[in-house]
Amino acid sequence: MGLLIHVLLIVMITQSLVIASGTDLADVAVLSALKISWQNLPPNWIGSDPCGSGWDGINCTNSRVTSISLNNNSFSGPIPHSIGNLSKLFRLDLNDNKLSGILPVSSGNLSGLDMLVNTRHFVLDNNQLTGSIPQTLGYVKTLLVVRLDSNLLSGTVPQNLNNLTNLSQLYLSNNNLTGPLPNLTGLNFLDYVLMERTQIRGEIPVDLFSSPHLETVLTGNPICDRIEATPGYCGVQKINFSNTIPSNNCTPVVCSSDKILSPRCNCSDPYTGTLHFIYFSFSNDNSSHFEFLTGFLMSVFRLNQLPIDSILLSNPPIDINFYRQFTLQVFPSGQDSFNRTAVSAIGTLLNSQPPQVISYYGPFYFTDETYSLFGGAKKSSNTGIIIGAAVGGSVLVLLLLFVGVYAFQQKRRAKRALVQSNPLASWDPKTSGSIPDLKGARWFSFEELKKCTDNFSEATGIGSGGYGKVYRGTLANGQLVAIKRAQQGSLQGDHEFKTEIELLSRIHHKNVVSLVGFCYDKGEEMLVYEYIPNGTLLESLSGAANAQVSSLIKGYMDPEYYMTEQLTEKSDVYSFGIVLLELITGRRPIERGRHIVREVKEAMDKSNYPNNLREILDDSIGWGTSLVCLEKFLDLAMSCVDDSADNRPKMGEVVREIENIH
Repeated sequence: MGLLIHVLLIVMITQSLVIASGTDLADVAVLSALKISWQNLPPNWIGSDPCGSGWDGINCTNSRVTSISLNNNSFSGPIPHSIGNLSKLFRLDLNDNKLSGILPVSSGNLSGLDMLVNTRHFVLDNNQLTGSIPQTLGYVKTLLVVRLDSNLLSGTVPQNLNNLTNLSQLYLSNNNLTGPLPNLTGLNFLDYVLMERTQIRGEIPVDLFSSPHLETVLTGNPICDRIEATPGYCGVQKINFSNTIPSNNCTPVVCSSDKILSPRCNCSDPYTGTLHFIYFSFSNDNSSHFEFLTGFLMSVFRLNQLPIDSILLSNPPIDINFYRQFTLQVFPSGQDSFNRTAVSAIGTLLNSQPPQVISYYGPFYFTDETYSLFGGAKKSSNTGIIIGAAVGGSVLVLLLLFVGVYAFQQKRRAKRALVQSNPLASWDPKTSGSIPDLKGARWFSFEELKKCTDNFSEATGIGSGGYGKVYRGTLANGQLVAIKRAQQGSLQGDHEFKTEIELLSRIHHKNVVSLVGFCYDKGEEMLVYEYIPNGTLLESLSGAANAQVSSLIKGYMDPEYYMTEQLTEKSDVYSFGIVLLELITGRRPIERGRHIVREVKEAMDKSNYPNNLREILDDSIGWGTSLVCLEKFLDLAMSCVDDSADNRPKMGEVVREIENIH
C-alpha cells in the first residue's frame, strides 16, 4: 500500500509543477506561432513575454492576451488553429492583410476560432480567406461584430447565426457565398446586414426586415432578380432631390445631349464628384437625411458666395470600405457652365470639410471628376507619339525585369517544392537501405527547426546529455516541441538513424512521449518530440532533469517486436511491466548494459527470496513497506514482462490485480 501512496505523490507533485512566465504560456505559444508564420511583424515583437514587453497590437489583462489588433500589415499565410487557445481574447482584428486558407475551427486535438467563447469582435475582412463559414461560428454567442467581407469565402451561410443574440453587425459582402439568406430572426440588436455581391438566392424571410433600425443591403445578388417589393434592400434607389430647393413650379425642358437638367429646370453643365461619408447612417426608406444634407451644402455654398443655382444628390451606395457614397452634381447660376475660378473654389471648399456639415454628419472626403469644359485641347500628334514611345519603352523594360525575377523565384520555389515533396530523396540506399517507413512522424528541414528555436539559442535550451542538447521550440502551427540535436560525436550512421526513427515513430501511447518528426538535413540528426513541461516519470524517480522516457525506448520494447515488427496490446502490457519494475527498484530499464528484467530475475532466483528484495528495492520506498505487498507487485510486474506474449495477462487483468493488492 505504501508503494501506491508513493506513486500518487509522484503524480500530484508532477502535476503541480508549472513554468512561470509574465505572459500565460498558452498565449505565448499562440503568438509565437504567429511570429513564425507571418512576415512584416512589428519591430518590438522580440523576447518571450508579449504582455510584459508591450508588443504592438497586443493588449493584455492579468497576463492574458485580450485583444489582437494587427490590421493593414500585409501578413500572408493561414490563421493557425492555435489562435483558438487565446481563451481570454476579447477582440480579434486582422483586417486588410493577405491572409489565406480556411477559417480554422476546432477538430480533434486542434483548436479554432469557435473556441474563442469570450470574443466579441471577429474583424477579418479584406483578406484572401477561402473555404466556407463554419457552422460552429454560431456557438460564439458573445459576438457583437462579424466582418468577413471582401474575401474568397464560398458555400452557404450557416443557418444558426440567429444563436448570436448580441450581434449588431454582420458583413459578408464580396464573397462567393451561395444558398439562401441566413435565419436572422430574434437578433434584436442587429443594425447592419451587408451581403452585397454574393450569390445568395431563394426567398427573403418575412421577418428579416421587421426591425425599423436594421439596415440591410443585398445589392448584386441573384435573390434581387426576383424582388420587386423591397427595392431599398436590393439596390439603393437614386433619390431625386429636386423638391429640396424651391422650384417655383418650373416646367421641365428638354436639354441638348451635352447638358443636364437641374432641379430648377435649367439646362447646364454641372460640376460632378463623389462625397464619401465615413459614419453617415440612415434608415432604408427615409430620404429626410438627404434633404437635410442638401440644405446644409447649399447654405455653405451661399455663405461663401459661390455662383450655384442648385445641387443634386443621388445614387447613395456603400463603397468597398463601407463608407456611404453620394454622387454630387453642382449646377451653375446665371450661366450654363462654371469658370475655372468657381470650380476651384467649390472643390477646395468641399475638400476642407465644412464644419457645418461635419458637426451633423461626421467626417467625409470629396473626389471630383474632371470638369468637361477644362479637358484641354488635344496635344500635337508628335508629342503624343513621343510620350507613348517613352511610356511603352519603360513598361517593356519593367516587364522584362519582372519576367526575369519571376522566373528566378519560380525556379527556387520548384526546388523547395521538390525537397518538401520528397525530403528523403538524398537518402543513400547503398549505405542506409530503403527510405524510412514512418508512422505519424514527419521530416523537418534544418531551417524549420533553426527558426522555431531562435537559431538554437541558449534561451530555448532545456537540457543536455550524452546524445546532445535538447531545445524547446514552437512549430508554425503553435505546437510546443522538444528538439534533441545530436552533437558531432553522437551522430549515428544512416542505417542506425533510420532504424531508430522507424522504431520511435511506431510508438503511440498516451503515457509515452510521442515522436513528432526528425531532421536529417545538412549533416544534422535531430529528433522532434512532443513537449512535456512537467517532466517525466523517470525524472521524478531519478531527479535527472534531462532524462526522458523516450531516450531509453528500447528498454520498454516488447522483445517479440524485434522479430515480428508488430505492436499489440500485450506489447503495452510489457512496457507497463517495465514501468512497475522502475517504480519498485528506482532503476532505469537499461543501466551499465544490463536490463532491469534480468537484474530482478537474478534477485528472485536466490534462495533467500523474498527476504533479499531489499537488494533491489528503491531506497525511497522505506523499510516500513509490507514485503507481502511488494512481492505481489513484483510478481505482477514479472508476469507482464514474460518473454512470451501469450503468457502475459491482459491489461484489464493487470488493473484488477493492482486493485486487489493491499
